[in-house]
Amino acid sequence: MDPAVHGLPLLSGVPAWLTARMVLRQQVGDHLHVVGQIEAGGGHAQGRALVHHDGAFATATEL
Repeated sequence: MDPAVHGLPLLSGVPAWLTARMVLRQQVGDHLHVVGQIEAGGGHAQGRALVHHDGAFATATEL
């Protein structure tokens, strides 16, 4: 599936992309917990991984 076919934005310069269908949405305390089922993905997969940890984004490095 090409995301542009369904009008979804596709960022340029990203190593990968995916689309997902929401299968669960529930309130957890003061947060909204959302679970998606991946429907499609693609990309050239070249680049550093984006990591989210402890409220911040960073790129992964080899140890």
